[in-house]
Amino acid sequence: STKVPWMWSGRVHETCHGPPNTQMTRRDTLYMKHHRETGEDETTRVRNRHLIALSRKEDPDNPRWDMYFANEAFAYAQSLEGEERQEGLDAARVAYKKYLERAPWSDESYVANHRMADCLRMMGEHNRAVDIDLQGIKTYPSWADSYVGVAESYLAVGDFPRVIEFCNLALSAT
Repeated sequence: STKVPWMWSGRVHETCHGPPNTQMTRRDTLYMKHHRETGEDETTRVRNRHLIALSRKEDPDNPRWDMYFANEAFAYAQSLEGEERQEGLDAARVAYKKYLERAPWSDESYVANHRMADCLRMMGEHNRAVDIDLQGIKTYPSWADSYVGVAESYLAVGDFPRVIEFCNLALSAT
């Protein structure tokens, strides 16, 4: 409703807040995209990194800026090739790790943990990726992402019985 005095907060990954006691409802017709995909406009990514740097400077105790920075680093790394891609993925992994060291465990931490495993998987470090995703499974056993991540790592190394096992676990988790 436009009658409600909505307030926007955050420069990147803006959030809209209503006044206290505002009731929200779910809409199946809405779609939200949480971070940039490979191949999107680099100008937007540079702008976001600049805004994140400003926000980190103004609010250095807020670990969410580390998460936003890691997301941008991950998206940027995926646009690179060869050695630069490996270095970019490792930088994104380190950024996610920094976020996880500072933030209390939350749903967002689960996502950061899984993306850290994705970085390792894309770097070909499947054993380390499995270990990271197993932490996610231990934390949220009913969430499928980490089961799928483990299955992807086992697929990459040719361990097909474990691929099937973890795919079945992912299906039962959802």
